[in-house]
Amino acid sequence: MAVTRALILDNIEETLQSITTNNGYRTDVRYVERVVKTWAELGVDELPWIGFAVTETSRTPPDHGDGVLRCTMRLTIGAHINEETPKEVSDAITALEDDIIAAMYLDGQRGLNGTTPNAIDTIWNSSVDDIADAAAPDSRGGYGSLVMMFEISFLRLRDASPV
Repeated sequence: MAVTRALILDNIEETLQSITTNNGYRTDVRYVERVVKTWAELGVDELPWIGFAVTETSRTPPDHGDGVLRCTMRLTIGAHINEETPKEVSDAITALEDDIIAAMYLDGQRGLNGTTPNAIDTIWNSSVDDIADAAAPDSRGGYGSLVMMFEISFLRLRDASPV
């Protein structure tokens, strides 16, 4: 049986890759990677871009001695666009944020491992962006960054593969 955490991360990658206008979203994401990068690390031709990384996984001891650990994976999603005016940046960041929320909540249980959901729940905790940063454009002319925090809760057996 595959490790639950790996299945969850595979599901998140597939979910974020599905953000295209052909799938009913307002953004056509070009690249999704399992790493968070700064806007300056990307080429303009790579944008819109989404990266994600696990920042922490915590575990809670089993309540009834049954060996089941409740785990919480904290996930950071970084996303970048390339727009030039504050209005264009605001519209594009808002659309991308809405698209990521919709995609992440489409399957909050992050797929199935056989017939068992991989996760208990997916929760969006917060977002920050640079919409109001008029000094943000660099020599390439555009800007637009978004950082979102999610938590994914899941269970694993104490004697199972490590998280």
